[in-house]
Amino acid sequence: MNKIWIELNKADTFEEAQVQCDLANKMLKRLGLEHDTFVASNHQRYTATFYNHQISNGSYTELDDRGQWFNLDYLANEAPVEKLTYKEINRSREKYNETR
Repeated sequence: MNKIWIELNKADTFEEAQVQCDLANKMLKRLGLEHDTFVASNHQRYTATFYNHQISNGSYTELDDRGQWFNLDYLANEAPVEKLTYKEINRSREKYNETR
């Protein structure tokens, strides 16, 4: 299995982490992964980050390294492809920059 690593930027606040999760989840959804999501949390037990990775059954993993491996073979061969417009990319960037 070929894999790809997706790592979120370091966040200093829960709000910054939530913006990062929203952007990553939007991308994952476009790649066909609707039930794999990044979740920001203020209540981590084992890590010093705000990030969790959650799957469809509700279980989650606290992400000490702020990232997660995904199956590249699935994403490349089976996932629906949706092209982003330049406007959509800019809106996501602007929303992120507004929170910084």
